Amino acid sequence: DCKKWLVARKTSVLGWYANHKRRIESSSLSAKPSSARWYRRHRNKEDPWVSLTDHHVAYRRQEILFGEASTPHHTQVLIPHGGADVFIRHKILTYAWRRIRGTYSPGYARNANGKGSDSRVRTLAAAMKACDANKNCHAVTCERGSVKRCTLRSSKTTRTSPSGEHTLIRLGEGGEGTWHKRAGVYSGGYAKKLGKRGLDRKVRTLTEATKACSRNRNCKAVTCRRGSNRYCTLRKSTTLRRSPSREHSYIPFKGGMSFSWEVGAGVYSPGYARKRGGGHDKTVRSLAESRKACLANPRCKAVTCDKTSSRCTLRGSSHLRGSPSFETTYRVLVSGGKGDWWRKRRMYSGGYAKNRNGRGYDSTVRSLAESQVECLGNRYCKAVTCRRGRTNSCTLRRSPGLHRSPSGEDTYLPYVKPKPIQWSWLRTNGQYSGGFAKGDKTVRDLAAAKKACLANDACMAVTCDKAVKKCTVRASTIFKKSPSGEVSFRPVKISWKRTNGHYSGGYPNNVGKGGVDSARRSYQKSEKACLANPNCKAITCRGSTCTLRKSKNLARSPSGERTYQPVVVFRSPSCSALDGGGWRLVRHVPAGFKWHPARDHLRGTAKYGTPSKFPSAPAWSIKFDKTPFTEFLFATGDCQ
Repeated sequence: DCKKWLVARKTSVLGWYANHKRRIESSSLSAKPSSARWYRRHRNKEDPWVSLTDHHVAYRRQEILFGEASTPHHTQVLIPHGGADVFIRHKILTYAWRRIRGTYSPGYARNANGKGSDSRVRTLAAAMKACDANKNCHAVTCERGSVKRCTLRSSKTTRTSPSGEHTLIRLGEGGEGTWHKRAGVYSGGYAKKLGKRGLDRKVRTLTEATKACSRNRNCKAVTCRRGSNRYCTLRKSTTLRRSPSREHSYIPFKGGMSFSWEVGAGVYSPGYARKRGGGHDKTVRSLAESRKACLANPRCKAVTCDKTSSRCTLRGSSHLRGSPSFETTYRVLVSGGKGDWWRKRRMYSGGYAKNRNGRGYDSTVRSLAESQVECLGNRYCKAVTCRRGRTNSCTLRRSPGLHRSPSGEDTYLPYVKPKPIQWSWLRTNGQYSGGFAKGDKTVRDLAAAKKACLANDACMAVTCDKAVKKCTVRASTIFKKSPSGEVSFRPVKISWKRTNGHYSGGYPNNVGKGGVDSARRSYQKSEKACLANPNCKAITCRGSTCTLRKSKNLARSPSGERTYQPVVVFRSPSCSALDGGGWRLVRHVPAGFKWHPARDHLRGTAKYGTPSKFPSAPAWSIKFDKTPFTEFLFATGDCQ
């Protein structure tokens, strides 16, 4: 079923509260974060009540997704949807932060429920986690030289601190886009014009000024009048001074290197990092000291700390594992030029990369930013290696494997995100799919509708009018005959099954033409032609040439031919695949008039029943209190 679901972090669900707003990461109502009023009271055995909207409204709309103690109240959602389920997953929560020394962010952040201010003193790691879970928090300010006394702050703007505090803000949240706003300061001197003589004194709006500054290498900052974003100018100095007229300046996150630490909660990096002189570095340090030591040690891949982030050690592996003691691990990312890059000190990548056309080798010396941009556009480039201590003398390299550098070179490896699933589209004439996906009734063209469908978890098809000009995203996997001759497109994932020593008999008929398609093609061209021809059921190849075939049945080939058959997997509503997948089913209640029999307030200590793969199985639950996880998924239906 999975028609009603929501994803919430563990910290949002657990804790004691009554009619308080709790954060929802995403749901069947909205892909963006939202909030709803829930209950989890200590003396009420049926709690927690988890719902898509506020509790006093949700029970009338059949939007309550969880209850306990076999209570018969608010069970209207169970029978129409076939029951309800609870999933958990461990997701590494990552956030990039920028540290600005000698500044503070004014004003404490309000609590997550919007009532009162959160002035609690935390360690740096705990403050970063709390800030990420609180929509009212935009920065973390710590005392001078300390990572153990930090507080959550509400302002994206920082000011000069008389006591030498330091502030961490999330990248992309300061100023406009990748710009950080500094209040009460100005940058001295106008920037020179790009490619022309004289200074650029032109007054622009903030948006125009940031764009112009990004294109001008002489521009280091943008300074605007007090209380206005319409009178801004380009400036040349990176040094900011106190402004008597209370101007404010914007500094870009570019030029030089910024180290962003990827934070993994509840994971650890196995193995200590090796020392330069031999042996392993098992020294226990503070978080700040460990980060500095890790950047100076080329064999350090991460920093793992205890639950309080006060006792940290250097680790030698970049692969993370679940931690029974809920340790926290930091992996360093280097941002410079374009994208995120792993920095490997005193290591080099062997061999120059080939030119983009595949002819000759690219031994051109560039700056780091230029090399990174060029490397991302060259499929033969796997790394960028720079001379020791210099970011203006870098070259493109072809090997992803690194070796120790006698001359102390530094190498940067691109941090590549996993590729999304490649979907093909199966056309069905004269049929339509019923129901709009998540109530999205927007009319789009075919290309935009396909893109919107893949971004919508509830979308199973795209239905268009007969002319295929007006299309909408649909939620049903069942297709019905259309009186108006509508056309539907269903997303499918196609793989090819290879069978050696067999062939498929008969050539398929041409589409829209007479005769059969007996043309010889390469394998890549045969794949495309077979998918475009509904009469094609297989591809038979001999050597490097292939032909299309019409029969599903295979026969043994005396000449040793090989045959490829398409395996089509339709996109289907699977609870375990929602919101990126990785979910594990831990609790189930079937359709009926009672909620889950558990009485553990969702701590994961209850165990009853037997997990079953068959529909309409009795209620069951497994223990998950000792399993590291960070998020819950509550969904309707008899999900497997």
